[in-house]
Amino acid sequence: MQNLVSSPLLRPDQKIFSINQYAWPVLIFPLQSAPLNQLPMSFLNDVDKIVKSSIKEIIGLPQDTPNAMLYTSNNLRGLQIMRATWEGFIQHYNICLTLLKSNEKFIPYLKDLKGEMKQCLDSLGISEIQMEEMKKKAPREKPSRLIRNKLRNEEFDIWSSYTLRGLGVNMYKDFPKGNKIIINKMGLTSSEWISTIKMSSNLYPVRAIPGRSIDGHQCRLNTCSEKETLAHILCKCSKGNGLQNNRHHQVRKIIASYLEKSGWTVLQEVPCIGDGIGNKRVDIICFKPETKEGYILDPTVRFEVNYREADPDNPDPRLRERIDQANAVDIEKKKHYEPCIPYFLGKFDLTKLEVIGLLVGARGTIPKFFLNFCKKFKLPNSMIEEIIISVVRGSNTIAHNHLYNMDNINS
Repeated sequence: MQNLVSSPLLRPDQKIFSINQYAWPVLIFPLQSAPLNQLPMSFLNDVDKIVKSSIKEIIGLPQDTPNAMLYTSNNLRGLQIMRATWEGFIQHYNICLTLLKSNEKFIPYLKDLKGEMKQCLDSLGISEIQMEEMKKKAPREKPSRLIRNKLRNEEFDIWSSYTLRGLGVNMYKDFPKGNKIIINKMGLTSSEWISTIKMSSNLYPVRAIPGRSIDGHQCRLNTCSEKETLAHILCKCSKGNGLQNNRHHQVRKIIASYLEKSGWTVLQEVPCIGDGIGNKRVDIICFKPETKEGYILDPTVRFEVNYREADPDNPDPRLRERIDQANAVDIEKKKHYEPCIPYFLGKFDLTKLEVIGLLVGARGTIPKFFLNFCKKFKLPNSMIEEIIISVVRGSNTIAHNHLYNMDNINS
């Protein structure tokens, strides 16, 4: 592990791949062969500590990185590193199951297989009833994989429950393919990949995080009095306004180009007049002259937050229920642009026009609402992939500019 961590010949993502694909298999056979009573938890915990510290050193993660993020599946944007305190018992459970299936009549006299399987499940915090339910739901799946998936999902739940490190993490469940794009480093440089991993768990060295600054929590920009959080840097700070606009424009252009390929008449940055609200400008208006129906699309990039409870006393029924951030954005955009609909109906000779607000997470997160929009308009996954890479690279540029561009920075 020391040689791997210090090697200049591999990129960080290649080192992590090497740990999972080459270092761990070396340990699997000893874990399988050693009797269960000869695998003390202290030894397994020491192995995990060595691996965790190596991973953190390879990527440059701080010591307060949530362990849950390291063990979460890469489908949920975790690093999916193996865990000795799991594998020791998973491997023994698997061996016992294989021996039971062999129907060898002498084995029960040599070993209590069912008792050892129960002991393994108890050590992993899984009941026999839960194990049977998992087998019924996925009868063709290997039991060892079912156990790992359950444990990794539990780690994700722990990660998403953190107030700071888990902010907006539950949105990663909406589009697993997008998480794999990021974890597998598609279209990103090594420095961008490392920064994105840190952003995913709110580990960026901003002043609002305890222990990161001796000058208080105020934004380092002279003219800004806001608290310097990652969300503030990526979406609100005036220092990055131009870069934030550019990130938004890239998303708008990608959506518009794919709509045009699908046969829509598309216009971007269209000025308009709304009833009682004055002059406005919509990001995208698309329509088909033959049907005289169209859409006003307003994509926006915002920092991901957890689900929120809406106001139960609000007269709008859509706001009385529990809603997620993407639906909240859609409601907000409808309220903002629906007064402009009469203007566009007359200008383009349309009979129907609908406003759709589209949220894209500032850390490359694609919510279910956006996925449903793509299905409705028959837009391919390649468009989503382009948007993810574009947003992630844009957010990295904004964060780097904020931290390292010294113009108007507090001394």
